[in-house]
Amino acid sequence: MANTAILLFAAGVWAVLGGFYRIAPSAAAFFFASQWMALPALPCQGCGPPWPGAWLPVWVLALCGLLSLGLLAAGVSRLLKLRAQRRLAGPALALGAAALLSGVLGQETLSLRLALLGMALAAALSGLMLWRGTTGAHEHWPWRTALCLPYLAISLLTLLMALFQPAYHVPGLATQLLPVALHVWIPLSLMALAVRRLWLRIAHLARHDSLTGALNRRALDEMLARARARLRRGQSFAWIVLDVDHFKQINDELGHAGGDAALRHIARLLMEECREPDAVLRLGGEEFGLLLPGCDLAGATTLATRLRRRILERPLQWEGRSVVLQASFGVSQARPELDAGDSSDALLQRSDALLYQAKASGRNCVVTEQGEVPA
Repeated sequence: MANTAILLFAAGVWAVLGGFYRIAPSAAAFFFASQWMALPALPCQGCGPPWPGAWLPVWVLALCGLLSLGLLAAGVSRLLKLRAQRRLAGPALALGAAALLSGVLGQETLSLRLALLGMALAAALSGLMLWRGTTGAHEHWPWRTALCLPYLAISLLTLLMALFQPAYHVPGLATQLLPVALHVWIPLSLMALAVRRLWLRIAHLARHDSLTGALNRRALDEMLARARARLRRGQSFAWIVLDVDHFKQINDELGHAGGDAALRHIARLLMEECREPDAVLRLGGEEFGLLLPGCDLAGATTLATRLRRRILERPLQWEGRSVVLQASFGVSQARPELDAGDSSDALLQRSDALLYQAKASGRNCVVTEQGEVPA
């Protein structure tokens, strides 16, 4: 009965997470259904006829287990947004259909074996999707291994049961471990994964601009603090600020949707040209900034000049129109005597002054601390 209580508790948690808190609601619905579908297949020693496992044929219970694992695999696919992986469920569905047909025709042993093979395949597919779907900088291999091992254990156990033991409730260590893996570790690990993904999403939104995907002001404060610390140790950095020219006119002609598209276009061009350690930030409105660690004024000037040309040469395509964009740039290099303080904004102020000078000089140009760069 302990497994039953855990299963019902997990189903209730998924209902709350998906229905009330709206955490991965579609995946939570599949996981909720998976928990309920596994209920009849739970072994219960000493339970009477009211318990489904006491009167249903073992091949029907195995089909319930297969459907439960199939719903689990669908939930994993939804949670990790692996649409291409859903097609891999075809063989498991075919085995389930064959098992159902065999059971109806009275071939209970064959039906049981086919259902167990389908369970093994569904569990293996879930583990494979989890392994592929958790690849990334924030997902380390011990965490990924802990997530996927229960699925491998279920797959191997059900495969061995299908091949060597034509009974569903097999006594011994194997069937004691199977419910623990299926109804304890897997729900808890999936809940942890869903909450972790939500936390990573919140952390991403806290540091990124939702429109362009560039970093935001909060991220700038954190990165400037690290850059100033490196500056005190002798590693310089540069700062570029740019403003899209005539952006109000763009908004008036294309509408706000067109203006948003222009900002996304500019951000994409900036990200394409920058190095791996560089940071592209949206400072507000049509103003962007680039923080360049380990870069001097000459390198920053070269990058700003290339960006100005790239923006001019790559017009925005909007509703059949080709809209030429321009931007003005101000470029500064950090100085230890002025910019190493923890709260110093002198670098940003110098760059802003250079940007205003570029605007006053006719726009669509780059101005550095050494003067305007020839077009």
